[in-house]
Amino acid sequence: MWFDSKKNKILGIDIGTSSVKIVELTKSGDKIELTNYGQFVDFRGQLQSTTLQVLSSQVGDVIKGIVQEAGMKERSAAIAVPMFSGFTTVITMPSIPDEELSQAVTYEAKKYIPLPLGEVKFEWSKLDNNPAAEKGTMDLLIVAVTNELINRYQEAAKLSNIDLRYIELDAFSLARALVGPSDGPTLIIDIGALSTALIIVDKEWPMYTRTSEVAGREFTKLLARSLGTDFKRAESLKYKIGVHSAGGIILPLVDSLLAEAKRIIDDYAKARKMAIQRVILSGGSSNTPGLLEYAVKALGKETVIANPFRDIIYPRELEPVIQKMAPAYCIAVGLALREFK
Repeated sequence: MWFDSKKNKILGIDIGTSSVKIVELTKSGDKIELTNYGQFVDFRGQLQSTTLQVLSSQVGDVIKGIVQEAGMKERSAAIAVPMFSGFTTVITMPSIPDEELSQAVTYEAKKYIPLPLGEVKFEWSKLDNNPAAEKGTMDLLIVAVTNELINRYQEAAKLSNIDLRYIELDAFSLARALVGPSDGPTLIIDIGALSTALIIVDKEWPMYTRTSEVAGREFTKLLARSLGTDFKRAESLKYKIGVHSAGGIILPLVDSLLAEAKRIIDDYAKARKMAIQRVILSGGSSNTPGLLEYAVKALGKETVIANPFRDIIYPRELEPVIQKMAPAYCIAVGLALREFK
């Protein structure tokens, strides 16, 4: 939500509920290179929760550990705030002169942000991508994050000796990493550990966001109970056998998530007179074998696995590793890319 003059190297830090992922990107001329990366996984899922309470000291120690173990020298960084802990909405209001917008938006924001404006940092952007808009109206995207949460992230950065350049909602990081300016309306289904973010992106803006509690950890817990095994073994089986593990025990959960995605696709098409062109599956659990094919049949849309590294240079010998890790690193990559836009 802020930044100074541009740098040619930066860390993108994605703090999830059960993991922290960091990428170091470097820009040279018009090329962007992956120069380092690292992650920490906590199977207990205690780094933060959907309530949302970031454990500043623990997260600070984790970031410091990743940076030291990977040998990262850069200290300038960006951090993402999970969508479930922020607020976004698109509002429609009468068109007014630009010089009057700031005051008008502040007045309108009070109607939509469920907290006193003094307790949040909020920003807005004017949109021009709604063909269904009535004449004499305009759409505005409003984004808000609590001051308390921002303070927690700042404290975590301070404890890890990181120079925090900016904070943004992860929906914007995902949009930047996965959707280009010439792409049509796209639905991103980002399957995290404790929640799944469903985000419609149009003209690089997250136009619609929703959070579902059907997510990767629920898949694994159901599989563990069904097989009578522990969480780690069930997690391994999930990625080895896939959605049809244990006779397809997790398929009802997958069906529930995809049914919600289908409703969002249909509702958006009706409201904005634009069809979703493509679906992108991101997040660690998007690599679950069989999920991509299952989603294609359920949604009836072109569906792909996310690859935020498609325009980024990296050593050729890392190709197998990059292909495996790519869906889980979308937020971290998108964060860092903001520095070079």
